[in-house]
Amino acid sequence: MQIDSLLIRDESKGMNEIKKFISLHKLQIRRIKAETFLNTSILYQKIDGKWDIHYYNYIRRRGMAIPYLYLALTSILRREKTWFETINPIKLDEFNQKIIIESLGRDKINLDSAPKFRRDYMQGFYLAFEISKLLEDNLITPKDAFMLFTDSELLIEHAGYYAALKRAGAKKEAKKIADFMWEADQEVFLKTGERINDCLEMNKIRYEDFFYVQQNHFPFLKTINFEEKFRAMKEKNDHELEFDIAISFAGQDREIAEKLATSLKNRGFDVFYDNFEKSKMWGKDLYEYLSTIYSTKAKYCVILISDNYNKKRWTRLERKAAQSRAFEEENEYILPLRIDDSSVPGILSTTGYLDYNTISETEIIETLIDKINNYGS
Repeated sequence: MQIDSLLIRDESKGMNEIKKFISLHKLQIRRIKAETFLNTSILYQKIDGKWDIHYYNYIRRRGMAIPYLYLALTSILRREKTWFETINPIKLDEFNQKIIIESLGRDKINLDSAPKFRRDYMQGFYLAFEISKLLEDNLITPKDAFMLFTDSELLIEHAGYYAALKRAGAKKEAKKIADFMWEADQEVFLKTGERINDCLEMNKIRYEDFFYVQQNHFPFLKTINFEEKFRAMKEKNDHELEFDIAISFAGQDREIAEKLATSLKNRGFDVFYDNFEKSKMWGKDLYEYLSTIYSTKAKYCVILISDNYNKKRWTRLERKAAQSRAFEEENEYILPLRIDDSSVPGILSTTGYLDYNTISETEIIETLIDKINNYGS
């Protein structure tokens, strides 16, 4: 990892802690580089599987390089190993646009701008979780968080800082942010901040939370009962395909299956993984239930191919159910993930697969997300 020499010189202790953070979370950082001019305080981008972080040299001279680097690294961590449950942005856009068109008609709002609004406002939610984590882990101080806040522009970002500081018990800094707001924006700001605080308490962001914030921002949307319409649409969708992914695995490979399932669930995807469905499975005829799940209820079935997989009775049932669906599908349905070099009956050696031993879990997750988001194309 390449690190700017001036940063090492001026912030040697802080950079040692930064290196520990990167190592602890196994983040792939290529370089941390100072820029004499940058149109933002800090910028990070992923190229060929590794992250480049560029920071405006002025923040180093202000003594704020370490807090900004922690914020960038925590944002990268959130993208790769989300520690809270969130929502699927593709599904959110789909549900949101359908509800608005159904309720108001296509001409009442510029739907082309809706994805940008969603990105901006979800970023405010994410920012709150990132700042809250940094405060909770004592990686930045409330004073640092307030200084980071002064660099933000959007009301939703202000509300995110406010909620994180309030939850951390930093009442003084939270009040300074509230006092900073224009009087005309106070009501929307406080309601948004309280809703984000609720999300921090639950450790999750729900579709309903986004709808609430959106209605606060656009009063003319308050005539729409988003939650009721969302529930109706989701129930209809669930009746057709309840899960984005169903995971089939042997018990000995549960640790891998759980990592994949949790990571996808935290990113807002619907995953069939037995430990998520204990209450639903209790008392059911599992032969019939699992056959239905793997043959009709998911967009894709991920099979963890291993020597153990071939030896289990229940995995044989799941595989056969998945293969019956694959036989009828025009598009691929079974997504093999190799744990070892074993072969599975009915899955040809020419079938494209991912190898768990040669690519990172992050890359596997990103590939799965891309696959789900492009379902049917």
